Amino acid sequence: MNTAPDYMKPADAPGAIPARHTPRPALPVKPAWLTPAASEEWDRVAQMLVDDGLIARVDADVLALYAETVSTWMRAKWVVDQEGLTITNKRGTVRAHPAAKLAGQAADRLLRLASKLGMTPLGRARLTSKRKGSTNE
Repeated sequence: MNTAPDYMKPADAPGAIPARHTPRPALPVKPAWLTPAASEEWDRVAQMLVDDGLIARVDADVLALYAETVSTWMRAKWVVDQEGLTITNKRGTVRAHPAAKLAGQAADRLLRLASKLGMTPLGRARLTSKRKGSTNE
């Protein structure tokens, strides 16, 4: 008799593989290569995300990218705080400080990553709606 592999069985059939699987919340391993500021951000948010059921070990790279983006934003913001939002070139033309542009780009990326990690109200709502019907194993 020819039986279908588990991945082809209907979701409610015995032995079927769930269509959606959500890993159990667990603290990811912090990468050794994080910058000091990124490492501090990791330490600040990682356990909170686990406690809220928002991350698992497989999310280490996303969390590392989030933490490094926070570090980049902080450095760029520091430069802008010290030097101002604008610079004047040799001809006397005033233009936006390159660090201001970098800070803005980092802030945009930071918000996207924070949402993906469930660190914004909309991000949490999206994660909650995606998890309906999933199984934890």
